[in-house]
Formats: sequence, C-alpha cells, structure tokens
Amino acid sequence: MAAPITIIIGAGEGLGRALARRFGREGHEIVLFARDWRRLEAMASALAGEGIAAESVPVQAGEFDGLRSALRRVIEQEGAPACLIYNAAIMEPRGALELEPEQLMSELRVDVGGALAAAKEAAPAMERQGRGTILFTGGGFAFEPAPSHAALGIGKAAIRNLAFGLHAALKPRGIHAATVTIRGQIGGTPPFTHELVADAFWKVHAEPAGAWSREIVYK
Repeated sequence: MAAPITIIIGAGEGLGRALARRFGREGHEIVLFARDWRRLEAMASALAGEGIAAESVPVQAGEFDGLRSALRRVIEQEGAPACLIYNAAIMEPRGALELEPEQLMSELRVDVGGALAAAKEAAPAMERQGRGTILFTGGGFAFEPAPSHAALGIGKAAIRNLAFGLHAALKPRGIHAATVTIRGQIGGTPPFTHELVADAFWKVHAEPAGAWSREIVYK
C-alpha cells in the first residue's frame, strides 16, 4: 500500500519543518510548498537524511492559478493527500491606520484566499478517496487583534470563519476540515515550541470519524 501524502503549503523553517517531521514520523510522504526553491530543496534533503520522504514544489500561495496547477499535478502523480495543511501567512507589521486597502487585499490573498483555493482543489480528490483532512494554521489574533499587525489579525479571523464553513460543508463528504488556533508565540518556550504545536496538528488529523473538531484552541 502506498504511503499517505501530506501537503504543507507555507513550509517554512519553523512550524513547516516541524509539521513535516511530525507527519513524516507517522509514515507520511511530505510535499513542501513554498516560494523559495533553494530553501525547499535544502529542507527536503534534510528530511530525507532523517528517513522522511519529501519533495519540494515552488509556488506562491497568493497566485491562485499556480497554486491550483501545482496541487493538481501532485494529486495526479501521487494521489489524493491524506492531509493538506495550509500554513501560509504574511507577517507585515502595520497598524490599521497605516494599512492601505490595497495592501490588505494583497495580504488576504495569501492569508485566506490561498487556503480556499487549496481546499477546493484537494477536496474532490479526497472525496473520491473516501477520506482526507484539511487543516489551517489559525492564530489568537482572530480573538484579540494585535494593533501592530492589523492585516494578519483580519486574516486569522477570516481563516477561522472559513474553516468553520468548510467543516460543515465537507464533513458529510467524509473530509475533516479544521483550524488549529494558536494563542501564543510559536517557537518560544513550551507549550509553544514548533514540535509541540506540530503534535497538536497531528492529533486533530488523527481524530476518529464521529469525533471531529472544527477547531482546537492551542494555548
């Protein structure tokens, strides 16, 4: 039987790498999506050195046509993913009064639009497979906006809403959509180390049918 596939969109050096390791330890083959080809190749090589099969796909999450095409190619070659994780976001520090509407719309393409595009591309293949998980990296700014990161806060509130809507729409089709809403600074001290947060993602993915969460608030 072929190994299950996990696709990580927004596979950075922190949480993205930890997610790849966590799901890879469970026997998943990892497909890394991000903008920087060289960094992706280095990460895939490092994971291979740890015994985790990984491949890299350079793509920009806010360019929907390219994102959909890349997902389509992976699904055609590898099959439907067991898990799709959307971890992409823009972290530009701007307060609400410093933020132009054009900047907000541009950032929301990555923070939310790419998540919807990816979910809609993966869901039909997951449904044909009879299973699948779609997970979004949420944040505490969805509850309490940070004055210094207005666009990110708006994006985290929106992706939380999107996750809830997809959970309701996809659950009857055998697909588990959820958000891991992280109320703390990732990468610091426990419980917010990259590895512990990645373990929370795995636990949501591993929830049995009939007990699916639409959100866990990690704090």
